[in-house]
Amino acid sequence: MIILVVFCLIVMSEIIELYKTRYFKDKLSREFLIHNTLVFIGVFFVIVVLSDLFHLQFKYQLYLLVIAFVSTLLIITYNLKNIQEHYEFENVSQYILRLCVYFRAHQKIYPSLIDAMDGFDDKFKSKCQKMLDAYEAGEPFSDIVLTLSNHYLMKSLAKILESSENVGHIHSEAQLVRLEYDVENWIYQTKTYQKEEIKLRNKMLLLFGVGLLISYFAQNMLMQSVDMQGLYTYQILIFSFLALNICGALYLSKRLTYPWVLRQEIL
Repeated sequence: MIILVVFCLIVMSEIIELYKTRYFKDKLSREFLIHNTLVFIGVFFVIVVLSDLFHLQFKYQLYLLVIAFVSTLLIITYNLKNIQEHYEFENVSQYILRLCVYFRAHQKIYPSLIDAMDGFDDKFKSKCQKMLDAYEAGEPFSDIVLTLSNHYLMKSLAKILESSENVGHIHSEAQLVRLEYDVENWIYQTKTYQKEEIKLRNKMLLLFGVGLLISYFAQNMLMQSVDMQGLYTYQILIFSFLALNICGALYLSKRLTYPWVLRQEIL
C-alpha cells in the first residue's frame, strides 16, 4: 500500500510539472481541470456500478477502486504528454515552413530568423531567440538549428539556406518549394497516424464494453443455477477480469504518448 501511495504521488508530481508550463496554463486551465474532475467521478461511478453488477465483495471493490485511481492518474499524464508532443510538433513544423517563406522573401538567414519567431508562445520564442543570439555570435547556422530540432527536414533546410547565402540563390527557390512540400506531407502523415491511433483506441474500448456486457449476461444465466458470488474463485476471477480491462484501457492510452517525431526521421 505504501508503494502504491508513493507511486500515486510521483504521478501527481509529474502532472503538476507538466501543468505548470506556459502552454498548459494558457490552453488547459480551468476547463482541463473540470474535465478531468468529471473523468475521475465518472470512473469511480462506473467501477462502483460494475462491482455491484458482478457482486464483488467490498475488499475487492476497494482494490479495484485503487487500481482505477492510479490508472486514471496515468491516463491523465499520458494525455498531457500527448498534448505536449502535439505542441512541440506543431511549433517545429510551422517554424520550418516560416523559415522557408521568409528566406524566399529576404534571401538572408538573419532577417528570416527574426521574422520566423513571431507568433509563437513565449517558451518556444525564447528557444528561437537563443538561436538568433548564437547566430549573431558567429556560430554556424547548421549547428544552432540542432538546438531546436535534429529532424532531417530541419537539417535539409539549414543546408539549403547556408548554400543559398554563400553560393547564390539560383536553385534555392525550387529547393525551398520542394522542402515546403515535404514538410506539409510530413505534417499530414503524422496527424493522420495520430487520428488512426485514436480511432483504434476508441474501437478497442468499445470491444471492452461489449465484453463486459456479454460477461454480465453470462454471469446472470449461471447465477440462476449456481450461487457463485460467495465463492473465492469467482471473486478472484471477476476482480482479475475487471482489472485487466482497466489495464487494457491504460495501455491504449499509453500508445498515444509515443513521440510524434520518429527515430527514423532523426539523422
